[in-house]
Amino acid sequence: MRSVSHALRERLRDSDDLARLGGDEFAVILAHSAADEARRVAGELLEAVRSLSIVVGGRVIRLTASIGVATFDAAATSAEDVLAVADQTMHTAKDAGRNCVVVADPAQGGAVLRGRGFQIREAIEHGRFCLHLQPILELATGRIARHEALVRMVDDDGGLVPPDAFIGVAERLGLIGAIDEWVLRRSVELLAEHPDLVLEVNVSGRSVGDLAIPRFIEQEVRARDVDPARLILEITETAAIANMDDARRFADALSALGCSFALDDFGAGFGSFYYLKHVPADLLKIDGDFIAGPRSHVDELVIQSIVRIARELGKQTVAEYVGDEETVRALREWGVDFAQGFHIGRPFPAEELGAGR
Repeated sequence: MRSVSHALRERLRDSDDLARLGGDEFAVILAHSAADEARRVAGELLEAVRSLSIVVGGRVIRLTASIGVATFDAAATSAEDVLAVADQTMHTAKDAGRNCVVVADPAQGGAVLRGRGFQIREAIEHGRFCLHLQPILELATGRIARHEALVRMVDDDGGLVPPDAFIGVAERLGLIGAIDEWVLRRSVELLAEHPDLVLEVNVSGRSVGDLAIPRFIEQEVRARDVDPARLILEITETAAIANMDDARRFADALSALGCSFALDDFGAGFGSFYYLKHVPADLLKIDGDFIAGPRSHVDELVIQSIVRIARELGKQTVAEYVGDEETVRALREWGVDFAQGFHIGRPFPAEELGAGR
């Protein structure tokens, strides 16, 4: 992140603003620049990222970027709207093959935003979402011990819209809370329908500061007579870091209710171990970059360090992005508690649970 930040900053003017939005997303504001100028600068930023060679554990890591450009009139456009258009355009760049620049059509940018925003509002109003479940293997016993709930939006034609295509827009339009509530309600319904099911459910960073969410969960589990211990709420490490005090209060409220709390993408931040002092987590989901091959010696040392510290603190660990049996054997040897990834099982519609799943 530091290397990328420096590389981007060197290609910008003093009058330009550069900010990290979270995770690996950055935003740049070019004052008094037309679309052609923005495209030129975006191309230079793309080249700046491409030219980086970062060595980690003797392995050279090549970086790429996907850039979405949105022009705006500050007098007529809100910050949320322009960020949502830029976010949507960035995803268009990703869909186009990544490592490229896409500029939003000024005449269509607002329409794209309104179209996606309208689609999300319609989905919320009519409950047009569904859950897919991904199996999680307990390494000590070799059995599927729990599942992660993954939300999909259903479009007008019945097709499934992946979360990357609507979660960012929903966050910036203030709609993510309603989606979180739908996911939590449906998850509790599944727990009531399947008495042996344990679910891990993602909660957005925006909802972490909303203590109405734990109260909502309490109402739902009581109404359906569900043991809250079967519900594990997870947020990303970056979201926890960005809202440290809120994350601690959120985790404390969940603990009082009887739910567990998980930190996703653990190890992605520079001060991951330090943050454990301040955010009480029951479960650490090791960042997939350390798991997916080829792994370096440094990757393996980090995994083992996380496992040792987690055990000393009475926490469990989950390895994500597990892609082969060799990785399963290594994780079992290192003492990781759970494994998740396509080798363990691909996400499937929640309705198929119990039908040979």
